[in-house]
Amino acid sequence: MAILLITLYPKDSGPTGEQNINLILFKSMAEMIANAVSQGVPLRNIGLNILLFVPFGFLSAARKTVAAT
Repeated sequence: MAILLITLYPKDSGPTGEQNINLILFKSMAEMIANAVSQGVPLRNIGLNILLFVPFGFLSAARKTVAAT
């Protein structure tokens, strides 16, 4: 639950002090790839985003096995 809240309501604000809400899919990812200082930056960001959701896969699988028994 904490990961979901941190993901949906981050405390990081934009340069003007406002929170950024991205409604266009992959727009920020495309900007990050286009403006990256090195190739490792976008790869690290995408990898960590995927890693962020790994616990949900484990919890979903555990929930299904508990519900099946």
